[in-house]
Amino acid sequence: MQAKQVDANHLEQVPCNLCGSSRSVLWRERLDKAVNYRFRNVRCCDCGLIYVSPRLQPGLRATFNSWEFIDDRESEYEAHAAAHVFTARQRLARLERFSRGPGTLLDVGCAMGYFLHTAAQRGWQAYGVEFDPQPAARARERFGLQIKVGTLEHAKFEDGQFDCVHVNDVIEHLPDPLASLCEIKRILKPGGIAFVGTHNVAGLRARLDGDSWRDLGGLDHLFCFSPKTLRAMLQKAGFEILTTVGGEGLGLVAAAFRGRPITHAFEAVESSAKWRFVYNCSALLRTATLLGSEIQVYARRR
Repeated sequence: MQAKQVDANHLEQVPCNLCGSSRSVLWRERLDKAVNYRFRNVRCCDCGLIYVSPRLQPGLRATFNSWEFIDDRESEYEAHAAAHVFTARQRLARLERFSRGPGTLLDVGCAMGYFLHTAAQRGWQAYGVEFDPQPAARARERFGLQIKVGTLEHAKFEDGQFDCVHVNDVIEHLPDPLASLCEIKRILKPGGIAFVGTHNVAGLRARLDGDSWRDLGGLDHLFCFSPKTLRAMLQKAGFEILTTVGGEGLGLVAAAFRGRPITHAFEAVESSAKWRFVYNCSALLRTATLLGSEIQVYARRR
């Protein structure tokens, strides 16, 4: 596909999405080579949220950020199928404890449907919404899933339709994440559970990598959340924080199985008490420090 370039006519200045302040300072910059533009990541002077401003106008998202434009995104996603299924099982087990069993579940940004398919196998009534039609079509074709194409707001789900809403690696892409969290609250039943996972700007990797951090805001990532700012945004949208965890990375297990297919490590964790113990220790360390590459918040609708 012919390369596209961003210029000033494609951009808009925005205030802080968490507190509404327009007072910010430059934090880091990222050159996005795909569109030959250096995006500014700024930090809000009042609440500390890190976000991109100026940023790509929302109406141009389909032009610059589709699965067709980003080379090999589908094949890359497929290559990590085992990881998607493994993390889905871990995450669903915790959701089931908070929600007291399978119920109705929505996956926002469901991509090619691995999380939804795993949920359906565990007895959930699983629904999805996906902005890009290409992965949505593949998910329907492969797994027979119920998926709406478009944004969460355009899907127009009913009030209180879901017991759980799952939002992973999505909130950092949304132009107005606070409004989207308010919409999630609306479609959750009273006491319903929201899961929100994203990259951790306060993590050790983000600190060490500096301007080369792979998840720094740019064309695609509009926000960089820390545990503090993600929890604050959920609370402002009307949620009670239940727990914050550090993700499902394999940690020491992956290191022990280095040189072998990664599926061996996943299988070991799920079938061996010894490796399950090692995995749980790694997970506890990530959660205790919250210095890992991911943060995940489980919250209840007030």
